[in-house]
Amino acid sequence: MKRYIDLLFDQDMTSALRNGELIRFTKNERLLLEAFTRKAGRVLTRDALLDAISGTGSDRSDRNIDYVITRLRAKLGDSVKQPRFLATRYGEGYVWIAQPEEVDLSDVFLIVGPVYGLEGEAFEPQVREVIHHLCRLLSERLGPPRKVIFSAGLDPRQQARGAEYCLELAFLRDGDKLHARAVLRSARSWQTVKVSKLLIDWMLAGENEQGIAALASEVIDEMVFHASDRGTQASAIPLELSMHQAARMFGMPDQGWLDSGEMLARKRAEDPADAKVAVMWASHLYAILVIGPLTFGLTDERRDEIEREIEETCLACLPDVQNNPVLRACIAKLLFFVDRRHLDLSESLVREILESPDLELSVVYPLLGQLRALRGEFTDALRYFDHALRTAEIGSQYHIYIAVLRLSMFLASGQREQLEREAEALYRLSPQTFYTVGIFLGGPDDPLRPEHDAVLTARGPKGALEMLKYLYNTSARQFASPVHRERVYAGFASQVERKFGVRFIPPGTCGR
Repeated sequence: MKRYIDLLFDQDMTSALRNGELIRFTKNERLLLEAFTRKAGRVLTRDALLDAISGTGSDRSDRNIDYVITRLRAKLGDSVKQPRFLATRYGEGYVWIAQPEEVDLSDVFLIVGPVYGLEGEAFEPQVREVIHHLCRLLSERLGPPRKVIFSAGLDPRQQARGAEYCLELAFLRDGDKLHARAVLRSARSWQTVKVSKLLIDWMLAGENEQGIAALASEVIDEMVFHASDRGTQASAIPLELSMHQAARMFGMPDQGWLDSGEMLARKRAEDPADAKVAVMWASHLYAILVIGPLTFGLTDERRDEIEREIEETCLACLPDVQNNPVLRACIAKLLFFVDRRHLDLSESLVREILESPDLELSVVYPLLGQLRALRGEFTDALRYFDHALRTAEIGSQYHIYIAVLRLSMFLASGQREQLEREAEALYRLSPQTFYTVGIFLGGPDDPLRPEHDAVLTARGPKGALEMLKYLYNTSARQFASPVHRERVYAGFASQVERKFGVRFIPPGTCGR
C-alpha cells in the first residue's frame, strides 16, 4: 500500500481511503492513476494517456481524457490552480506531482480484505456500506490501539506482514439475496482460523444490521480463541495466563474474559471430543475460581461444582493429550489445585513432561515450585521459582504470577522478612497488587494498613469472610502441612477478627 498526501491507495489502485472514507475509482480512472504514479514527475501527453485507457490504435477521443481527468481530480480533492496530486502542463499534458509514502502496516491489527464478487455488480454500493458497517463494529469492539483497515484489493500476504489477522470477504448473488463468505486468517501464518457465512438482503440495507453485528462478534470470539490457542503449543507461560493475555490483547477486562466462557462452551458443543478445547474450558473454570470470587462472589456449592467439573474434564481428556506436554502440564496443575489426592498423578505427569525433548522447561518450573512447596520443601521450591523468574519479562503478567507464588510460599514457611521485602518490590512493580495481594500478607499482630482497612470497611463482615474463604481455597489449601496452611490465612484472619469480631473457621474440606 502507498500513501499520497492524505490518500491511502490499495495495491491495485481500485480504491483509496481518506479519513476512513472509501473512494472508489472506475476502470479508466484506475488506469490513469497507474500510468501517472508509475511515471511520477514525468509529463504524460494526451496520446500516452489515451493509450493507457484504450490501448494503442483504438478508437478514442481527446474529450474522453478531459472527462476522466476532471472526474479523477474531483475524487482526489485536487485543484487545477493549486494542484497537490495532478498538475497541468499546458500544451504538453499532465504530470503526477504527489510524493509517495510507503505505509507501515505494522500497527494494523485486522485487515478487512481482499473482497471478491463486487466489481461491476449492481449491489456493490449497498454491500460496501455493509462492509463499512462491519469495519466500524470491529473497530469499536476491538478498541485502540488495535487498528482495523478496509482494503478491497490488498493482498495481505505481500503487504500486511505486520498485521495479526485478515478477514477475506466473497459475495455471490442469488436474486435479491447475497451469499457472503467471511474467511478469518492469521496474517502471520495464513492459517484459516474460521469460515463464516452470512445471508444479506442487498435491497434492504437496514435489515442486515443484526447479521453484521453477529458476524462481528463471531470474528472477535474466534480471534480471542485463536490467540488463546497459542498457549496450547510450546508456550513458556501457563495456559490460563495465555488465555488471559489473549483476552487482554482484545481489550477485554476480567469480567469480559470470564464471560468469554460462552465462546468456549460453544466450541465444546461443536466438538465435544476435542481434548484441547476441553482443557481450555477447564482452565477457564479455574480462572473463575481464582479471579471471580473477590469481585463477584461464589457460594461454596458453586465452587464445589466447578471443582468437580474441572476434575472430571481433566481426567476424561488426559488420555487424548499424550502428545501435547503443554496440555498435560495444565492438567497436572489443575488436578493439583482442585484436590491434593491427585498429587501423585500430578507429579508423575510432570516427570513425563520433563522427559519431553521438544518442551521448553520453563513451562513446568512454576508447577514444580508449587509441588515442592506443597510438601514443605521450600528450598527446592524457591529454586524452581527463581528459574521461572529468569525466563519472565520484568513486569509482565507472568512475572507477577511467579512473584505471587513466591509470596505465598514465604507466607507458609514463616519467612516474614523475605516476604515483606519481596512484597514491597512487587508493589513498586505493580501498584495494584498492594490491594489485591498485599491485603492478605499482614502478620497476626500487625495493624491493618489504612488502605486495607478502607477495603474491609467497604466490604463489611460478610465480604471479609468471603475474602478469607478465597484466601484459604486458592492459596492456603495448596499446602499439605496444617501449620503451613494456617500461616497463610492466620494473619489476615486475625485482622478481620479484630476489626469485625468475627472468627474464621476453615472449611470442612481442609483435610483434602
